[in-house]
Amino acid sequence: GGALTFRVPALTEDAQPIRLQIRSGCLGDAAMSGRHATGGVVASSNPQLCGNRSGWWGFAGVTNADGALRERAGSGLETECEALPPAAASGDKLLPSTARATSAHALRTAWVLHALGPTSFHARESEAALRRTYAACFDLADSLGLGSLALPALACGVAGFPATAGARAAFDAVERHAAAAAGAAGGTLARVEFVLLDRRVYCEFADEAWSRWQR
Repeated sequence: GGALTFRVPALTEDAQPIRLQIRSGCLGDAAMSGRHATGGVVASSNPQLCGNRSGWWGFAGVTNADGALRERAGSGLETECEALPPAAASGDKLLPSTARATSAHALRTAWVLHALGPTSFHARESEAALRRTYAACFDLADSLGLGSLALPALACGVAGFPATAGARAAFDAVERHAAAAAGAAGGTLARVEFVLLDRRVYCEFADEAWSRWQR
C-alpha cells in the first residue's frame, strides 16, 4: 500500500528539499507502476552487468532486485548490458561504488541506473563504500535530469549487508545530496523512494528515517 513519507531539508530556504519515501513491496512492480515514468530505477548489479546469470553461489535459486527488474524489462535490457563496453582493463563493466545508466526498455521509467555496492561487510570501510554507491546514483540521476528515483536497499539482500548500516549509509547519502544541491546550482532530484521487499529491512529503514526526520 502506501508509503511512509519524510522531508529531507536542504541547507538554504531557496533550495528544494528531497521528499523521501519508504515503501514495502517489489522494486520490479514499482518500476511498472508509472510513479517514476520520468525518473529512474536503481538495479543492484554486479561487475559484469549480467543479472542473476552471475556464477556466484549467492544467486543460486534467488531472484534479487536486479533480477526482478530484468524480468519486467524484457530481453532488450540484457542485450544492451551485454553490448556495453568495459569500464576497466579487467573487463568489468561496473566498478565498485559507481553507477551506470541504460535505457529502461519495457519498464515504465525513463532510465535504469545499475549500481555496484560492497559485497561484504567490514564495519566503517564497507559502510563508507555503500554511502559512495548511493551518492553515485544520486549524482547520475541529477546528470540525467531525473526528478525521482526508486531504489532497493543496496547490498542488504544476498550480499548480507546489515540493514541498520545500510539504512545509515543510504540516508547519509540522501542528506549529503540535499546539502550539495543547496550549495550548488541545484539538483533535479526531488523524490527518492526506497522499495523494500524484506520486512526486516523495511522496518530498519523506517526506524532510521523516523529518528532523523519525524520531528
